[in-house]
Amino acid sequence: MAQLHKEITATSPDAATVASRHRLAQWLWQPRERETVLLTVVAYLAIVHNLSLWQHASATLGLEGVRALFGLVAVGMALVTILTVVLGLLTPGRLFRPVLALLIVAASLCSFYMDAYGTVFDRGMIASVLETNPGEAVDLMTPGVVSWVLISGIVPALWVLRVPLKQRRILRGALQRTGLIAMLVLLLLAVVLPQYRTLSFWGRQHRDVRMLVNPTFPLYALYRETKSRFGEGAGQTAVALLGMDARAAYAGAVHQPLRVIFVVGETVRADHLQLNGYTRPTTPMLAARADLLSFVNVTSCATYTAASVPCMFSRLNADHFQRKEARAQENVLDVLQHAGIEVSWVENNDKCHGVCSRVPSVTIAQDANGAHCKPPACLDTSLIAYLPDAPPRHDELLVLHTVGSHGPAYFHRYPDSMRYFTPDCRREDVQNCTQQEVVNAYDNTVRYLDQFLNTVIEHEAATGANSIVLYVSDHGESLGENGTYLHGLPNVLAPEAQRHVPMLVWTSPAEQETGFLSHGCLQQHMADPLSHDNIFDTLLGLFSIQSDVYEAGQDFTWPCRG
Repeated sequence: MAQLHKEITATSPDAATVASRHRLAQWLWQPRERETVLLTVVAYLAIVHNLSLWQHASATLGLEGVRALFGLVAVGMALVTILTVVLGLLTPGRLFRPVLALLIVAASLCSFYMDAYGTVFDRGMIASVLETNPGEAVDLMTPGVVSWVLISGIVPALWVLRVPLKQRRILRGALQRTGLIAMLVLLLLAVVLPQYRTLSFWGRQHRDVRMLVNPTFPLYALYRETKSRFGEGAGQTAVALLGMDARAAYAGAVHQPLRVIFVVGETVRADHLQLNGYTRPTTPMLAARADLLSFVNVTSCATYTAASVPCMFSRLNADHFQRKEARAQENVLDVLQHAGIEVSWVENNDKCHGVCSRVPSVTIAQDANGAHCKPPACLDTSLIAYLPDAPPRHDELLVLHTVGSHGPAYFHRYPDSMRYFTPDCRREDVQNCTQQEVVNAYDNTVRYLDQFLNTVIEHEAATGANSIVLYVSDHGESLGENGTYLHGLPNVLAPEAQRHVPMLVWTSPAEQETGFLSHGCLQQHMADPLSHDNIFDTLLGLFSIQSDVYEAGQDFTWPCRG
C-alpha cells in the first residue's frame, strides 16, 4: 500500500500546480464588467487576428528605431479605438455575448485567409464568397482553416458566452462605455499628435490600410453587398433595354454567315503562356499555330469573376462599372439578339452572373458522369460536345464559359494524364505546398487549356465554317509572390499577376478568304494596350452591327476590317 501511495503521489499534480490551476480558473470565470470583457476581446482581435495589418504598417510606415516603435503604437491605438467603438455599438444589452462571440469566429475565419493567402475582404470578395458554389467551398475549407477557427475563434467565443457578467443599471453601463471610449480617444490623441505629420502623410498614401482592419472592414463590406442585393430596388425585375436600333450593316444582302466562338477563360494570367514568352512549354500546341494571334497587353476589369465577367459584356467600362447597375440593363448579348444574331451560352463554371439570363443557355452539371467529369467538377473538355459540326446557316455567337485554372485546388482542373510539371501541389491549402509545387500545378492547368483551345480550333476548322475563335481570361492569379495567393484583391491593391490576362484570336481559312478581317493587320496591333472594355464593341464589330451603343474606337478589330 505504501508503494502504491508513493506511485499515485508521484503521478498526481503537486499542490503548487493545483493552486495555479485554481487561480487561473478563478481569473477566467470571475464576474466581470462588460467593458472589461469588451476590451479583452478587442485586445485579442488586435493582436491575434490583425497580423496582416501589422505587417502592412511595418512595411510602409518608413520609420526607424524609436520613431518606428511610436508609429506602430499609434497604429495599435487607432486599431483598438476603432474596434472598441464599432464592437461597442454592435453589442447592446442581451446581444452582447452572442454578437461578440460571432464576431470572434468571423474574425478568425477572415484572418486565416488574410494571413495565409493575402486576401482582402472588400465588397468584391464578399460577393465572391456569397456566390461560391459548394465544390469551391469544400476546396477552401481545409484542415488548416478548421483547426485555426476552432482554436482561435470558437474557444475564445465560448469563453465570452460563459464568463459571468456583473449586474448593473443601464445608466451606469452607458456611462462606463462612454468613459472607456473617451479614455481611448484621449490616449490615441496623445500618441498621434506628436507625430501627426508623419502619420497623416502615411494615412493619405496608404488609404487601403483600412481594408485590413479585421473584422470591421469585412463587416462593412458585407453590409454594403447585402444592401445592394436585398435593399430597396434590389428585387426589381425590369431591365433597361439597350441597342434596340441594332442591325447588321449587310442586313438583307447575301453574305456568308459568320460563327464566333467566344471562350471566356478563368484565372489565367498572361505571363504563364509560352505564347507570350514564358520559358516553360505551357502552350506548345497553340505556339505552333501560325494562324493564332496573341494580344499581350490586356487588362481585366476586376480580379474576381462576379465582376469581371459581367463587366466585359457590359456597356459600362471598368472605371464606372457597378454590378447592380450592370444587372439593371441589357448587355452585348442582348444587343446582338436585337440585331438578329443567334446567341447561345454553355456554362462550365457554375454561373454566368446574370450575363446569359436572356439568351439560350445550358449548364454542364458539376456532378455529371462521363470521361471529362470528375468530382467536384467537369473538366473544360466537356464543352467540346457542344460545338457545332457544320457551318452556320445564320450569324451566330457561341459563348463557352470555362472553369480554367480556378484555384486553390488546381489539380482538379486537369486529368492525371496532364501532370506534365511535377511535383505538383495536390492539396487545397496551397500555402502549405512549396511555391514551385504551386506553380507546377498551375502551369499544368495552362497546358490543359492549350490542349482544349487547340481542340476547339481544330474542330471548328474541320467544319469549313466562316468562323472566329476569341479567347479572353476573366482575371489572373497570384501564386505566392510576396506571400499572396489566389485572386480577388481590390484593383488598387492587386498585383499585375491578377489583372494581366491573355487574349487570343483565331480566324478560319474560310474567314481569311473573305478578306473581312485582315490577319496581317491584327498582327501589327498585338502589343496595343487593351482591356475588357474592348470586348463589348469588338463583338458588335465582328458582326458588323450598326447601333448608337457601338463605339468604333473601342473595337480593336475596327482598323483591320475590310
